[in-house]
Amino acid sequence: MCFDNIHLIHYACGHGKPTGNKTRVNCGSRRCAFSSIHPQYGCANCVNTCRQRLLPPESIVTSNSPNLCSDCARGRKA
Repeated sequence: MCFDNIHLIHYACGHGKPTGNKTRVNCGSRRCAFSSIHPQYGCANCVNTCRQRLLPPESIVTSNSPNLCSDCARGRKA
């Protein structure tokens, strides 16, 4: 089923922080209400026959930083 990829910056300290961006990963199923190929109209009994929720989001590192994250830079544990 469809889910969101949460974009992360990976810091030199090893922590990852969300960038605020995300992308929807399309499962391609006609039985997923979030899929691009799910019929917009005429899906008989959609609430009972099609998945109405996204799968849990997954994290994906989209950039790396040579710096410490803001918590480590301030000396706090993240």
